[in-house]
Amino acid sequence: MRTLKCILLPILGICAALMAFRLAAPYESSLHRPNLGSEDPRALFTYGTQWGAVNRIAFGALLCGPFAVVLSLGRRSLLRTCLAGLIGAVLGGAVNYATDSGADIIGLSCAGRGASFGSLIAMLAWCLLVPFGIGFTLLVAQGMTRQRISRAMFSLKFTSAASLVVQIVGGMMAAQDGSGEVNLISQIPVWRLVESAVGLAFGLTILAADEWIRAATIQLIHGRNEYVDWSLDNAVTRIGSAEGSEIYIRGYRGVEALHAVITRFGDQFVLEAKGITLVNGVPISRVPLQSQDVIALGDAKLVFRLGRQTSTYRQPVRQVSSQVYPQAKMLEDAFGHQIPLVPGRYGVGRDSNNAICLYNDPSVGASHAELIATPTDLIVSDLPGTTGTKVRGRRILGPTTLTIGDVVEFGETRFTYRR
Repeated sequence: MRTLKCILLPILGICAALMAFRLAAPYESSLHRPNLGSEDPRALFTYGTQWGAVNRIAFGALLCGPFAVVLSLGRRSLLRTCLAGLIGAVLGGAVNYATDSGADIIGLSCAGRGASFGSLIAMLAWCLLVPFGIGFTLLVAQGMTRQRISRAMFSLKFTSAASLVVQIVGGMMAAQDGSGEVNLISQIPVWRLVESAVGLAFGLTILAADEWIRAATIQLIHGRNEYVDWSLDNAVTRIGSAEGSEIYIRGYRGVEALHAVITRFGDQFVLEAKGITLVNGVPISRVPLQSQDVIALGDAKLVFRLGRQTSTYRQPVRQVSSQVYPQAKMLEDAFGHQIPLVPGRYGVGRDSNNAICLYNDPSVGASHAELIATPTDLIVSDLPGTTGTKVRGRRILGPTTLTIGDVVEFGETRFTYRR
C-alpha cells in the first residue's frame, strides 16, 4: 500500500494540472480581451475569464479529491474513503478558485504602482495562497489533528518554495518572447508548468511528511512485507470492525466492533483492551506500548512502532493480566488514568526519555525522580536539582517505600499508589 501511494501521489499531482488545462482549453478565447488596452492592469490577469474559472476549479477538485482518496486507502471503510474524496473535490475546487482569484485581486490592487509590480505581488500571493488552500482542503477531508496540521505545514513550506522557483523560471522564459504585447494565451505553457510543479511538490512532500512527522504507527500485517499502516494522530484511537473506528479492521475473525483503544499521554501510548487482546503473546487489560510490540486482536496481527520524531528509549514498563501477575502495582492520576508497574526501574520527569513522562508540568524537572518496583514494594527516590518529591504531603529526603493509598507528588502532579 505504501509503494502504491508513493507512485500514485506524484503522478496524480501532475495529472491534475494537465487535466485542468485540458478542460479549460475550449475557453481560451475568453483570454483574448480586445476591449482592454495593454495599459489596463486587468489585461495581465485571468480573473473574470471563463478560462480562469474552469482551470482553477478543475485543478483544485482534481488534485484534492484523488489525494484525499489515496491518503485514505486501506485506512478507512470504502464509504468513508469515498466521502473524503467527495469533500476534497468539492471543497478543493471552491478553495482553489477563491485563493487563485484572490492572488489576482491582490495583484490588481497593487497594479497602481506599475503593472510589473502588480504582477510580482500576484505571483508571490499565488505561491502562498494556493498551496495553503490545497493543504487546508486535505486537512478538512481527512480530519484535523495536531499531527496532520504539522504535516500540512511541512508540505506548504516546500510547495510554496518550489512554486516560487518555477514561477521565476517561467517568467524568465516568457520574457524571452520579446514581442512587448500582452498575450495571456502565450502564458498558458508557463502556467501549466507551474501547476504541474505544485501538484508534484505536494505529492512528494505529503509522502515525506507522512513518513517523518508521526508520533507512532500501528501496522496491520497482511503477509511478508505487506501491511497497512495508520498514524496515531488522535488523543484517543479506537480499533475495531465498526466503520467509525480510527483504525478500521475488517475481514478478520475475532475482531469486535470496538476491540481496543489506544490513548496518548505525551510520548507514551497506552493500549486498553475491550475484547480479548494479546501483546507479545500475553493477555492484557491495559498496558503502555513499546516500539515493536506485537498486538493480536482475534486473527489480526498489528505492530506498534514509535515515529522518527519520538524517542524510542523506554524504561521496562509492562503490565500483564491479573492471572499472569496478580500483584501488579499502579499509579493513578487525578483523572483516573492508571500507569501499571511491574518489577523494574522507572524514570519520572518532563523529558520524553522517562518511562513516566510529565511533559506538560513545568514544575517537574527533566529527570525528576525514580521509582523502583520490586515484587513486594514500590520505592520512590528524589533526584538532585529538582523542586522535590512529596509523599503524604511531605518532601522525601531519601528512598521512601510507599504503602497502598499514598499520594505521591512530582512537582504539581499527583498520583495515588494502588494495586
